[in-house]
Amino acid sequence: MTSDNFFLTVSRGDQSAADFLSLIFDIAHVWDDLIDKDVDVADDVVDRTFFNLLVALPRNPFYAKHFDLLNPLVISGMNNWHVANELEKSDNEEDLKIAYISRSGYVDLVTQVAFLIGGAAWVREAGPAIRRFVHQEGWQAYLDSLKKPAPEQEGE
Repeated sequence: MTSDNFFLTVSRGDQSAADFLSLIFDIAHVWDDLIDKDVDVADDVVDRTFFNLLVALPRNPFYAKHFDLLNPLVISGMNNWHVANELEKSDNEEDLKIAYISRSGYVDLVTQVAFLIGGAAWVREAGPAIRRFVHQEGWQAYLDSLKKPAPEQEGE
């Protein structure tokens, strides 16, 4: 299932809510790529992301309506991501386990959207699928992604 289809399912067909989640996930992934420098981010992707940050996200009707309940989770997700980036510098496996979960703190936005759309019963029903979706990369793939290629030696 694509991200957009998943977000539409979680939001029970509310396109504005699904668009909010899609915007947030896209922005977060591009930000991560820019900071990690593990993916070359094309200029048009940077342009799209800044447009989404400055125009599309603030104009999203679902976000505007529920700003007071969603924005604190955006802030928390950002802070968790920064903490995870610091923990990922460690060789300690416990730090990496904490980072693995912390970096996906934005999952709380998805569960909050589910709650706002369908209440506590819907969150309990959709919650396991939401967590599986956000953590679909898996522990081993996450660890593999942290391995930086060795710098090339001059003359190779």
